[in-house]
Amino acid sequence: MIRSLALSCVGFAATLLLAAPAASADTYPSRPIKFIVPWPAGGIVDVRARVIAYRLGKALGQQVIVENKPGASGTIGANAAARAAPDGYTLLFGTFVDQAVALALMRDLPYDPEKDFIPIVALGRSCTALLVHPSLGVQSTTELVALARSKPGQLTYAHAGIGTPSHLLAEQLKLHYKLDIAAVQYKGAGAALPDVAAGHVKIMFDFAPSSASYVQSGKLRALMTGCRRRIDIYPDVPSAPEAGFPEIDVPSWGGLFAPAGTPVAIVERLNREINRIQLSPDVRSHLAYAGAEIPIMSPQEFAEFIRKDRPRWGDLARQAGVKPE
Repeated sequence: MIRSLALSCVGFAATLLLAAPAASADTYPSRPIKFIVPWPAGGIVDVRARVIAYRLGKALGQQVIVENKPGASGTIGANAAARAAPDGYTLLFGTFVDQAVALALMRDLPYDPEKDFIPIVALGRSCTALLVHPSLGVQSTTELVALARSKPGQLTYAHAGIGTPSHLLAEQLKLHYKLDIAAVQYKGAGAALPDVAAGHVKIMFDFAPSSASYVQSGKLRALMTGCRRRIDIYPDVPSAPEAGFPEIDVPSWGGLFAPAGTPVAIVERLNREINRIQLSPDVRSHLAYAGAEIPIMSPQEFAEFIRKDRPRWGDLARQAGVKPE
């Protein structure tokens, strides 16, 4: 009788353990959710994360907190998220840098982007702009190229970290035109832009929304956008093909990711809620004005997109002369 009772208790406990993920999904969320943003505060990833966090919190009836964990091209924050409990309460507001480029940057990446994360929802592709300080006296990409060729090794460009769009786009430009321009690395675009606006460094690629106030005030000049078409925020700035540089193609996508093992029901709910937020007229019009594209994907579609996109980053990094550390 005692043996039967013990076996019954074990069976009941096993049933509870098996039912735990479903129960947690049914009651999710019962406490605040945290977005880990692996980039500094004030940058475009951080700003977008806070917009989504605020609206998601209202939709779910729970606070969504943004925690910045910058460093090592986004891999410090990504690693912290990968090690979090797979319960839907700690999520990564990641980008193509920590999910794809990092594989080409680091020999000993502390996490596996493919195995340690579940893609939840795609959060769009942002447009960049080639910026220069007015003191350079150039009005177009062609004039910038001519100036750089006349002063090999004398011009500098700023970038927000190894493998970021500001780095890879500049290296693509250098490679395409065979230019000798030195790189100056900063801890994020928020630190780099003021230095470029002050003329300490003369050139930089950055996201269009982040740099708009500097361009509109005349502190910086936009020579072209790293997009295939003109965008509303810079209607008078030529696109990359118009500027004679159609080869530029660094789709700076981002997304929300959960640690592997997170219940499917939680992943699917977050996907539905955030896609609904992205489809709201005010959010959609704001992102479109800045040149952002918003692909509405299921978790499975986003995972397949990433799987197909990852391999080319190694090629691009090698072309740009980026060596794994």
